[in-house]
Amino acid sequence: MKPAARENFSVFLFLAPFVAIFAVFLAYPLFYSFFLSLHKETSLVNLFENLRFVGLDNFMALLKDPLFGWSLLMTLYYAALIVPLGIASSLLLAVLLNNRLRFHSFFRTAFFLPYVLDLFVVGIVWTLIYSPHYGVLNRLFEAVGITHFSEQGFLGRPATAMPAVVLVNVLKGAGFGMILYLAALQNIPDSVYEAAEVDGATWWQKLRLVTIPLLRR
Repeated sequence: MKPAARENFSVFLFLAPFVAIFAVFLAYPLFYSFFLSLHKETSLVNLFENLRFVGLDNFMALLKDPLFGWSLLMTLYYAALIVPLGIASSLLLAVLLNNRLRFHSFFRTAFFLPYVLDLFVVGIVWTLIYSPHYGVLNRLFEAVGITHFSEQGFLGRPATAMPAVVLVNVLKGAGFGMILYLAALQNIPDSVYEAAEVDGATWWQKLRLVTIPLLRR
């Protein structure tokens, strides 16, 4: 076997486990879900064995459903909140923990830990925190005289339910973004910051004029 062919074989051999997992757990369910979306069940017995091809009728019925448009609006609302807040929180954590402050390794681990936790576990914890009767957050508000959330809590009000969910996901994912930004921050030469300090730049000016432009890539 030629060296190039041997190298290609080694590459494909190492990629094979990922390709197998991707095909079984991602690619196949994706295509099978699309296949099911083009069919309609004809009997509740042996559901997936009694399918009738209906083409795009399911999609047309979905577009006519008024709740579908509302769900799209809520998805855009969720994205408009979580994307900028997620980027800003990750960048802020990375900038603060990029300095050689005491116990910086502990804080990096602490902020990254929620990312590796299962979302189900995180959801249970935050449901208890948001609880209107015995939740920690509501008790803190009551301690300062705010009783607006004592009955329905944060998840029981339409105005606060989405921001509450966004906050949970931002805090859960901020650790991963922090790691990425930390790796990028450590590639910025110290000489750039030293030159900015010589010119009299403040912390905010260095962040806005040096750090953020060099992190755009």
